[in-house]
Amino acid sequence: MSRSTLRILIIIFTLITAAIHLLLGFNFFADTLGKLFVLNGLGYVILLAALLVDFPQRPKPPGAPSPDRIRRRHDRWVLCGQPDRRQRVGPDHESG
Repeated sequence: MSRSTLRILIIIFTLITAAIHLLLGFNFFADTLGKLFVLNGLGYVILLAALLVDFPQRPKPPGAPSPDRIRRRHDRWVLCGQPDRRQRVGPDHESG
């Protein structure tokens, strides 16, 4: 299956799912569950639009860290934990 076929199938099935949710939601709108169905149907349409719309990319400001560097820093923080700031030794800190 090619990517274009897969993309068309995703669009079709998402629109069908959104239409079913919207129809069921509007038929039972007086009930709380109907309102949730309408919100769910709108969510499907919004997610499909976010998938299909090509948003412009902002240029990275000079001096900003790369996404890989940010990810490595985050992974290191998760694996090792936040360093204990009381153990730092430097010109502003006294040792011992």
